[in-house]
Amino acid sequence: EKFYRIDNEMTRTTRGTGIGLSLVKMLADAMGAHVDVANRQPGTEFSLRFVTS
Repeated sequence: EKFYRIDNEMTRTTRGTGIGLSLVKMLADAMGAHVDVANRQPGTEFSLRFVTS
């Protein structure tokens, strides 16, 4: 799914465009990799899995 933004910048507490994960997903798909997301407190854990021969 393409990136789009739904929130108003004035209500955000973090900086950045939020496009990073969208780019990671596109690159992972192009390389045959898989993006995993796990909700860990505090924060969120992201990992990439690559197929090797």
